[in-house]
Amino acid sequence: MTTIPSLVIGIAGGSGAGKTTLAKRLYQELGGEENVTYLIHDCYYKDISDKPFEVRAKTNFDHPESLETDLLLQHIKDLKKGLAAQVPTYDFATHSRTTHREEMQPKKIILVEGILIFCHPELTDQMDVKVYVVRIACLTV
Repeated sequence: MTTIPSLVIGIAGGSGAGKTTLAKRLYQELGGEENVTYLIHDCYYKDISDKPFEVRAKTNFDHPESLETDLLLQHIKDLKKGLAAQVPTYDFATHSRTTHREEMQPKKIILVEGILIFCHPELTDQMDVKVYVVRIACLTV
């Protein structure tokens, strides 16, 4: 097992603040697939497919407990050790995980994006750079 010297960048912020726009732009500017492993916290919503759809639809997905952050944390640690990570896929239409997993390979940079990634101290401890995106609305009268 070879440790990869990775730079871990975390991008958080509220819904609609521009996290994804910034993360995608950063991904491209840093060399894309060649240099960056891009992890999205939304992929780590807990599998609640055992519950009726009506219950799943009423779930508070903006609460830290709705995400399997420990799995994201383990994936970051694995990537830093030079191991691939099997990232889950979440289907927002059915509010459940699919059986598909996307294999992410270790790269020089690990980019992590999500609304709640700074709520878990052990996860933030893995990050070398933390960016919080704030949307500022300008109104003209």
